[in-house]
Amino acid sequence: MEQQQQYVGRWVTRDGYIKKELFADGKFDEARGERKNISGGNYTIKRNRIIYSNENGHYAEADLSNGLMYERGYIFYPESCLISKPLLKNVCVL
Repeated sequence: MEQQQQYVGRWVTRDGYIKKELFADGKFDEARGERKNISGGNYTIKRNRIIYSNENGHYAEADLSNGLMYERGYIFYPESCLISKPLLKNVCVL
């Protein structure tokens, strides 16, 4: 649970189009563009990997490295990094 807490919050692609919100209770919500709540469900974190399962029974995985989330060719940044901190070589220091 402690490991999960460090990833709670909003993660976004650099262009801000895809947003993932990870909640402390193990739930997640995804938005794309102006469309909110397009997907949601549960997530767990095992070592450096997030495993998602949505309400339709689909699964997805994302890798966590250097303060970033890598999922299906996308790089997600903690929203706070894009707002207040410069990125150096795609690394966000939390």
